[in-house]
Amino acid sequence: MKAPAPAWKPPSATVDLAAHKTLCRQWKYRLKAVHRRPMVVLEDLAAGVKHGLSSVTDVKKHLAAARQMEKQCADPKFAGIFGRRCYWERNKRSPATSCRAARRAPELVRAAVKTAFHRRLIRSNGRWPALSDMKKRSGYITEGKPLTHAAVTGVTAAEKRLYHRRMRPLLAAAGVASHDDAQAWARVAAHRTAVKAWIQSSARGYAAPAMRGHRSVGKTAARQIRARHIGRKVTIIASGADRVTWIHEKSSTGIPLSRTVTGHTLFRLAGEPWCQLRPWDYTETHTGGGRYQRASSVQLGFVRFQRCR
Repeated sequence: MKAPAPAWKPPSATVDLAAHKTLCRQWKYRLKAVHRRPMVVLEDLAAGVKHGLSSVTDVKKHLAAARQMEKQCADPKFAGIFGRRCYWERNKRSPATSCRAARRAPELVRAAVKTAFHRRLIRSNGRWPALSDMKKRSGYITEGKPLTHAAVTGVTAAEKRLYHRRMRPLLAAAGVASHDDAQAWARVAAHRTAVKAWIQSSARGYAAPAMRGHRSVGKTAARQIRARHIGRKVTIIASGADRVTWIHEKSSTGIPLSRTVTGHTLFRLAGEPWCQLRPWDYTETHTGGGRYQRASSVQLGFVRFQRCR
């Protein structure tokens, strides 16, 4: 890691009051508008305020603002501005604080990127799956992608690799070669442990719904689930519709549009302690003359861990 830049020191030149007021006015509007907000953030960071920079664009914008400010600080024209306060100084901000923050910009940006990394990690991974939603939705996890018990109840190496791969461009743009994120991942793991405990206590209370018909559609759903868990052994416990009759959709004039049947598939992945229940919808489009076009797939819903019988 590069050594921090030496602290900025103001020049010792002095000017009279009228000239100083003119310099203050020129200083305020010398920096382009696009760089003003980034400089405020850098000054906040220098003062110890926590900010997060969560995109490569943000990193480049703040570093560019710092470069422009350093040029302004080094301009001999403004050598006399640092001897007294400017009329517009507020919230402990001054030309001197701007120059000090600009000099420390690489260090401050790296800190802000690490803050964003941890915040995003805790917000996205550390709150998933949402335990409050699971309790409200009778144990269902609001996730359509294939899930495993290990991914829901713990932190996997694959999850870490994926997250770091997504964040690598941001870290590289800020010059962060590596950093310790163990504390953030520990918070993620603590949340997943709470989810695991709740699943352990609630899964036995959930029974599979009755599956009354449309076995061919149930087989279609089962094939889809097997295809989504490629590389894993999937045991289908039951798969079928919740009802024998169709739910028909018609236009305002009574013309048939489609018909739908809903169902569930109960299955178990090899080596997992609980079964998974996936609801699904199967829809056929009306083609005329009382005929319907058979669909090749079902629309899978959310998932719940529960007992297998």
